[in-house]
Amino acid sequence: MVLTPYATYPVMIEEYMPKVIVEGKWGTGPGEFGSVLIDMEKGIMPRSISVDSKGNIYVLDTVNNRIQKFDREGKYLLSIPVDSYKGKILYYEGKPIMNESKGMEKTYENDTTEALGINIAIDSDDTLYYYFKRNDKGEVWQYKEDKLVKKHETKLGNSLIVKNNRLFLDMDKYYIDINTGKKYEEIPDEKSKYTLYLSSSESGLPKRIINIKSKTTNKVTKIDLSKAEYSIRYYGFLTQNEIYIGVGKGYASTYEVEIYIYDLEKKLIKKLEGVPPYYIDKYYFYYDEKNDVYKVIQYVPKDK
Repeated sequence: MVLTPYATYPVMIEEYMPKVIVEGKWGTGPGEFGSVLIDMEKGIMPRSISVDSKGNIYVLDTVNNRIQKFDREGKYLLSIPVDSYKGKILYYEGKPIMNESKGMEKTYENDTTEALGINIAIDSDDTLYYYFKRNDKGEVWQYKEDKLVKKHETKLGNSLIVKNNRLFLDMDKYYIDINTGKKYEEIPDEKSKYTLYLSSSESGLPKRIINIKSKTTNKVTKIDLSKAEYSIRYYGFLTQNEIYIGVGKGYASTYEVEIYIYDLEKKLIKKLEGVPPYYIDKYYFYYDEKNDVYKVIQYVPKDK
């Protein structure tokens, strides 16, 4: 238990630790990952992870033109062939050709591939979607039980997002529904009974209040974090009834983000330690340079 600036009572601490789920060498075999070095600073490696309702992990192995499937313990299961790295980067005398467009800083030209994978996503029915760029257009391939069932062209955006079995494209300044073409500033969430948004404190400090608004009654419950040193950057639903909030503290080398969990009635339940806010309940890639292997890691509670 620990006392915090945000409650008059001590709260429980839940400690997290990183757990390696998948570990693969560089290569083309089962469970291995492909990599291409474009220049000393740029490279193409596995780009995206998605997990189904059974805990199976899908990895977009871009360079090897496949999506690899692993079980929840990291055991390799199968590969799904896709077009994710088709065409060749232009080389001259063993070096990538430089882009010398007028007024542009010289960069290695790494955008000459015919097809380049962007990301994968899975809906609540375990339908897998693969989104990629082909000749400056977007394409979505849809899979059911790891079998291709549908292909269609769409706009080219930053990534594909699945929300409540609806498909959206992140277009940088807005989101677009693939099926209707409608644009949104925020992705709509029809299934959630609440919406979250930030507002300033009564003293005028920006982004210090988390507002929980009921969609049925319009009642707004406010979580007041006026004592926070910085504006709130990370927040969201951890579960249907729990909200996580990342609160920054310290400066420069001492800066850190503390994570607090609240219920819908603004009661502080617990504090999480050992996990960055952007990795809560998510998987991420990590390159182990010492052992030269690529890993898929998830933060899990220490007692699990």
